[in-house]
Amino acid sequence: MAKSKKAVKKKSRRSAVRREPPPILVPGQDYELDLPSGHLSFSQIDLVLRCGFLYEYQYVQGHKRPVGPALVEGGALGKVLETTHKQHAKTGHHLPREDAISLYEKTLGKELKTVADDQWYNDQPEDLFARGRRFLHDYWPPVTRAVVEKRKVMAEAKYELEIAGVPVEGYVDLIDPFKGVVDFKVAAEAGRYNVKRSLQLSLYAVAFQVPKVAYCVFEKWTGNIRWLYGKRKLDETHWWLKVVVSRVAAAISERRFVPTQIDKDKLCDPKWCPRFDICAGMRG
Repeated sequence: MAKSKKAVKKKSRRSAVRREPPPILVPGQDYELDLPSGHLSFSQIDLVLRCGFLYEYQYVQGHKRPVGPALVEGGALGKVLETTHKQHAKTGHHLPREDAISLYEKTLGKELKTVADDQWYNDQPEDLFARGRRFLHDYWPPVTRAVVEKRKVMAEAKYELEIAGVPVEGYVDLIDPFKGVVDFKVAAEAGRYNVKRSLQLSLYAVAFQVPKVAYCVFEKWTGNIRWLYGKRKLDETHWWLKVVVSRVAAAISERRFVPTQIDKDKLCDPKWCPRFDICAGMRG
């Protein structure tokens, strides 16, 4: 059955709207760049997009983010991965599995002293120790084609670049010549991560000009390690990042901080936000 002219015209009008590119704001032209930390990072960009009020609380007002179990758990695992890959780059040998587990326990034990008491919810210290041992036992040794072929693997790799005139910097968990840019996660289950739509992996891919991206997720529910793979078209991704970064940088520079919607955002919760009571009180 042939489509009506009205339907065709309506569809073509929608297509025309979709093809119109959103503007990329330029520092010094559309706004004056003024970033509290002098640069952006993925965590800052993500925080502004999730809740401008929380960004203002941490970066403008200068309140420190409470240290929670997830932060120290990820930091301890990152320390182990960084250490073993640096050793492998120098000697051709990774840390033995038991040494890796021992380093994790030592680092975690030290960092647990910084965790705020009110940040413990579903986890306990023994959970973090057990989870780390299980992950490292199953992940070890981190043998990949890169190791076999003597290709370089970088852990905790730093990046510094400029996107839409805005300095952006940070660290990536792992760069493997064959797996691509990798970020490690610990979560209840891997299904919560969408590799195709990940702003984090998009930023890392452009920063290192590596089209392959991946999440390595250790599932708390199953105890399994799951790899989620994706790919980026670097030119298109870079353009999209310019749009996002320029808007975030402009909002910060002009001190336009929009709060998240309490009734719509599941992350708007006292477990994640140290300003929750103040913010909720302001809204009645």
